[in-house]
Amino acid sequence: MPPPINKPVETEIQQRREGIRRSLSRVNTAGAAVVLVTIALAVAAAVGAFQAARQTEQAREANERGREELWKSYLAQAHAGRLSRVVGGKASGLEVIAAAAAIRPSVELRNEAIAHLAMLDF
Repeated sequence: MPPPINKPVETEIQQRREGIRRSLSRVNTAGAAVVLVTIALAVAAAVGAFQAARQTEQAREANERGREELWKSYLAQAHAGRLSRVVGGKASGLEVIAAAAAIRPSVELRNEAIAHLAMLDF
C-alpha cells in the first residue's frame, strides 16, 4: 500500500496540472489562430491571382480589339485617299498601307497597295 500523500502536496500537484492544462490550451489556441491566418492569407493570394489573371486577359482582349480597329481605320484611310485623287495621295496611301500591314497583312491591303501603285501622282 502506497504511503498517503499530504494534502498540501496533492493541492500543489493539482495546481501544476491546471497550470499545464491552461498553458496547453493557450498554445493550442495560438496554433489554431496561426493556421487560420495562414489559410486566410493563402485564400486571399489565390483570389488575387485569379483576379489579376482575369484582368490581364481583359486587357489583352481590349488591346487586340484596339489594334483591329486601328487596322480597319488605316484601310479605310488608304481607300479614301485613293478615291480622293489628291496630289501626293499615292505616297501617303502607301505609308498608311505599310502601317496597316505592320499590324496584320491581308488580301485587302494587298489589293489597296496595287491600286495605289497604279495611281498617277502629279
